[in-house]
Amino acid sequence: MNRILGKDLDNNPNKDKEADSIIEKRIEDKNFEDAFKALLEDTLKDQRSLEGKIVKGRIVSIDHDAIIVNVSSKSEGRVQLKEFGDVERESLRVGGQVDVYIERYEGRDGGMILSHQKAIQEVTWMKLAQAFEDKKPISGKVLGMVKGGLSVDLGGTVAFLPGSQVDIRPSRDSGELVGTDQMFLIVKIDEARGNIVVSRRAVLEGERASDKARLLSILKQGMIVEGVVKNLAPYGAFIDLGGIDGLLHVSDLSYNKRVNVEDVLRVGQTIKVMVIRFNRENERISLGLRQLEKDPWQTINEMYAVGSVVGATITNITEYGAFAELSEGIEGLIHAREMTWHKKDVVPSDVVSQKDEVKVMILEIDATKRRISLGLKQCTENLFEVFSKNYPVGSQVEAEIKDVTEFGLLVTLPYGIEFAVHKSELSWTLPSSEALSRYQVGQKIQLKVTKISCEEEFIGLSVKQVSSDASMERLQSIEKGQNIKSRVVRVSDSGIEVDIGDGVFSFIARAELAEDTQHKNPYSFKVGDVVDAKVTKVNPKTQEVLLSIRALDIEERSRVLSEYMGDKESTFSSALDRALEHKD
Repeated sequence: MNRILGKDLDNNPNKDKEADSIIEKRIEDKNFEDAFKALLEDTLKDQRSLEGKIVKGRIVSIDHDAIIVNVSSKSEGRVQLKEFGDVERESLRVGGQVDVYIERYEGRDGGMILSHQKAIQEVTWMKLAQAFEDKKPISGKVLGMVKGGLSVDLGGTVAFLPGSQVDIRPSRDSGELVGTDQMFLIVKIDEARGNIVVSRRAVLEGERASDKARLLSILKQGMIVEGVVKNLAPYGAFIDLGGIDGLLHVSDLSYNKRVNVEDVLRVGQTIKVMVIRFNRENERISLGLRQLEKDPWQTINEMYAVGSVVGATITNITEYGAFAELSEGIEGLIHAREMTWHKKDVVPSDVVSQKDEVKVMILEIDATKRRISLGLKQCTENLFEVFSKNYPVGSQVEAEIKDVTEFGLLVTLPYGIEFAVHKSELSWTLPSSEALSRYQVGQKIQLKVTKISCEEEFIGLSVKQVSSDASMERLQSIEKGQNIKSRVVRVSDSGIEVDIGDGVFSFIARAELAEDTQHKNPYSFKVGDVVDAKVTKVNPKTQEVLLSIRALDIEERSRVLSEYMGDKESTFSSALDRALEHKD
């Protein structure tokens, strides 16, 4: 070109000005192109520096599926409407501003690639990262259950809540939190993978520690506080007072002693309770629910009077009686001896059953000890009074032996009354233990009524007094030295017992069974045998009669000898008489 320019100038000197103008123009064009390239490069550089950043853009237009957003005076891009929530979508207006994330400056159509959703996620992520660094709780919404825990929406970013971090105590049903807003603490964040792990338990523990410190500073005995039932046990319930648990023992649940914990409380229930004991050192709290109610025992004497008959419900049966509820919180004891008139050894479960509705008489009230004595038999006819009218003192009555004990006989009298006959009332002559051996269960005997006390529920009975008159007549007919017949009723090592008749018994000792030693064996006799013996002693006062078979044998021998010895018989008889007198 220089050559061309030089040639032209040599041949046409007049054109110097035109050549200079051309050269200057070309120089200007070159400078403009360079300047434009530099400006364009700077502009692109500035634009590319915005990629991956969040900026505010102005809405230019709104289509049916997207909005056009102007990021700068020279750049526009599309944002899909589906990236906006329902509420946000309704608020979109032409000319309004919206946050967008610049992914790239040039797409396939030459426009910018923008995202509103990523802008929200980016802002949220920065907030979450800051919350993680500051260990500050954040709010989130539980979306649903996933394997091993729950998913949580932290304002556009989904985090994972492990099952172990849901609550302070393991929960059987974490699904109840789905759809609820909760506070969480971020325990792990991985920006590269976009993973976030949160803990609700950490927040609850922090709140619990704060609430516990506050509660312990103001708690005192007698204070009424509100709490939530955490769990139930047979002995009571644990109540969460907000940071610290207290025990509501079953005895402080209600004035009704037979109430069950499950009948009054349920887990999750909010209740008011009274602090009845508080140990600040070991942080143990005893709570009461019945203390908030009126104590029915304070007006017990106004509600019930001794001697009155009221309705009651059997609540519990023991070996010594049954408990009956008169009204809510008021319970009394029906002792076994107050259950029936006719039985001494009463088995309470044979008389009443649990939940039976009965009529009882109030026998005694002790408001201080919170005790009421009740009577069941007092509401029925007094069988002792009935018996006394039909069998007055001195009369005889037939009874059946129900049991034979070391103390005497247990017999069943008319009207089903069971009473005892003491062993001392069995015989005038026999020792008590020996007299008892004559009786057996099921045997029917005649008794004499010696005493009746309806107030003391006592009946005096005697076997020996039934035959006392006949026995005395029989004793009076017996004389010393008389030979009588008797029947063996018992055999023992020491001798045999015999029945003389009319209720008179005697015992023939082993030594008096025979004269010679080899025949003094009591077991050579059998019960029912009839034996002959000589009366050696009679005492009508003690109704004692002593018999001797040996003496009869000696007498018989003397008689036989007298038939053969003549005068020697009298001598022998005199010797025998002197021997018997010496024995007496």
